[in-house]
Amino acid sequence: MNPIPETPEVNEAMRLLRSLAGLEESGGSVKRRIEIAARRAGLTFQRARGLWYAEAKNVAAVEMDALRRASKSARSAPGKDNAANETDELRAEIAALRARLERLERRLDREAREEGEAGAGEAPDPFGPAPRGAR
Repeated sequence: MNPIPETPEVNEAMRLLRSLAGLEESGGSVKRRIEIAARRAGLTFQRARGLWYAEAKNVAAVEMDALRRASKSARSAPGKDNAANETDELRAEIAALRARLERLERRLDREAREEGEAGAGEAPDPFGPAPRGAR
């Protein structure tokens, strides 16, 4: 059982991803279906997998927007031209990349704060670390 409580956003993301993957033939492995859905939504495989199995704690707004756009694009009328479909896919990919960048920036900020707290009181050596074996 999943120890993380599911939120309505995670449930919606899971449903949207599965519908994106369901647009292919019903055959194929789950891994392949997640790959298809991730590509269509512009998400990484790992992020899509976490959403697919509702393991994610939350869903960023830009990720949800990307999922909704990809789902809408995939369900669009068959007469829609390829350029419009490609534009929708690129917008979804950009939104997912922005979400990824935001997560990485938060992680870098957190790591910098932790480094600052750990090294508080120590002045950095202007010449860098001493060579191995030197005392």
